[in-house]
Amino acid sequence: MSHDMFDDPRSHEADDLAVQAELLERRGEQAGARELYRRAAALEEALAPSI
Repeated sequence: MSHDMFDDPRSHEADDLAVQAELLERRGEQAGARELYRRAAALEEALAPSI
């Protein structure tokens, strides 16, 4: 398994988006949280072929 994906800026951005989404979700801002989770998932999908 390659660990290069963890060095990819998209991986860090996806992590940041997921944390932000979780914070929004805790505040009850479901629509905003879903959008950030969607963006994080898209970044993770883009990284998947490089694993």
